[in-house]
Amino acid sequence: MSSFTGTTSLANDAMRSLAALRTKPPSTIPSSRPQSLGRLWSPAQGIVFGNGETGLRGSATRAYSTTTLSTLETSTSTIENTYTLSSKEADQGIASGQSSASSWAPSVHNTESLQTDHSQIKNSQQPEPVAQEPKLDEKAEVHTPLSFVVPADVLQKAKDAAPDTPDSFWTHRLYTGPEDSKVKVHYCKSRHTTEQVLQKHFLGKPILGFDIEWKIDATRHSSPKKNVSLIQLACEDRIILSHLALFPKDGIDDLVAPTLRAILEDPEVSKCGVAIKADCTRVRKFLGVDTRGIFELSHLHRLIEGSAARDSTLINKRLVSLTSQASEHLDLPIFKGEVRGSDWSEPLSMEQILYAASDAYAGFILYDVLEAKRKALRPTPPRPYHAELNLPIRLASGIELITADDSLDDATAALEPRKTSPSAPQDPSLSIPLETDEESTSPPPAQTSKRPAKKAERPADPRVDAAAAFAVAYRAAYPSSTAAPAALRAYHIWSSHEDLSVAEIAGLLRDPPLKIGTVRGYILEALRLEGRGVLGSGAGLRGERGLWIRGKEDRVRELLEGVEGDTSGWRWRGLWRIVGGDKKGN
Repeated sequence: MSSFTGTTSLANDAMRSLAALRTKPPSTIPSSRPQSLGRLWSPAQGIVFGNGETGLRGSATRAYSTTTLSTLETSTSTIENTYTLSSKEADQGIASGQSSASSWAPSVHNTESLQTDHSQIKNSQQPEPVAQEPKLDEKAEVHTPLSFVVPADVLQKAKDAAPDTPDSFWTHRLYTGPEDSKVKVHYCKSRHTTEQVLQKHFLGKPILGFDIEWKIDATRHSSPKKNVSLIQLACEDRIILSHLALFPKDGIDDLVAPTLRAILEDPEVSKCGVAIKADCTRVRKFLGVDTRGIFELSHLHRLIEGSAARDSTLINKRLVSLTSQASEHLDLPIFKGEVRGSDWSEPLSMEQILYAASDAYAGFILYDVLEAKRKALRPTPPRPYHAELNLPIRLASGIELITADDSLDDATAALEPRKTSPSAPQDPSLSIPLETDEESTSPPPAQTSKRPAKKAERPADPRVDAAAAFAVAYRAAYPSSTAAPAALRAYHIWSSHEDLSVAEIAGLLRDPPLKIGTVRGYILEALRLEGRGVLGSGAGLRGERGLWIRGKEDRVRELLEGVEGDTSGWRWRGLWRIVGGDKKGN
């Protein structure tokens, strides 16, 4: 019980009022407050607060003070002024994090000898701490720049070059390393040389660009050399072109160097590329190498794109073409002409070497550039998983996006328009640091053409662009397909544009036009090999027999009737049966 010095009748009245308050708390005061709060008022000092296990916010303090004051209407103005001043002082003390008492126990003081012992208390006017989700470890990932870069003046010169000229495209030849060194290309035509180069220059590298090439008309019945003719790997300062098609022997063990197998099957070595799972499926099927550490650059590109825009709908596993990524992240496009469809089973020309080397090196460089951009994001999202794990893409918040696997529709959306030029732009000063094996110690001599100058390139036709996109997407999504790209392109135009004759399709596909018999054979071959599938459904291409032909029986029959040769009936008899004819299908 509190006692008061110099008690007067006025003080007694105040004590009685306070006792009444203890018996029936004011309605404006929460009933859950500590009962000891009713004993913290002194007519000589006012209300003071001390540290305790339970505190009142500033608003609650003022409410209690106002209510108490309203019950003391019989008090003199002196007491009221003293109380008001003490209340303000209490608020100021709370605001400054201090109090004039060390506990909730009431204290007795004389107004003339008041000594306040301030101590630290909880700031009741600050908001209560709000529970927050635990933050991810946002420790910045340090990115180490590469030693090989494109000098600023070289990049600007390429940007200023006329479009579609040799100087306007991205290539590994633009890069310069320490002491003006250039990226070296190892063109290996034997297993022995491949093994030596890989052991000396590539073994132990954690990041590699990866790509393969194959003979365009290879089928599942063709030899491994035709289905995987060339394997390209790239690190910062070197590129290896292992030309399996020229190896002396044909056995799988004679084609796959031990170190090549070790690198491809090592999950700790990231092999980077676009549509790379399809390439690795082909390597597994025809070379028996189960590639691991497969890194799809499209996944990282889309993660960065969506994270930077704060839009998770942009983050998915749809493929983005290599040339599109290069244009955005490397500031220059990569040449994609007919050289990619050339014969990779024969000794490579200089333009084939340039194309193959640049494709693999682009995979390495793009990974580095994309990683630098990912690490610069705040918060920083985790790097996407290797593609063979088939795991969702993770966001910076730790949320995993459930995305569909790459499909035909995904691949189609990724592809760039087809270039109509029959070969890569010819650069009279074409020269790259090239190291070959013991079978060829010098770069191939420059080719001098006796053919007349080519005609000016005609504008690309959107129908041809769509056909090229379909063909590449189909083969990328379904590597077991045996139809050649040329056959798929011809079929797509024929199927999508019924108003075009075979002769008109031949003119669209090439200038000068292809032979009509060649185009007719392309279309029929696509129907024969893939005609049991669902065209463009994006959901399994092994559907009902003859579905591609349904509704086109008359047009298919017209194609068959135009085929010349006594042996044509045997080759196309399955198609004759589907369209209901028996002229050559018996």
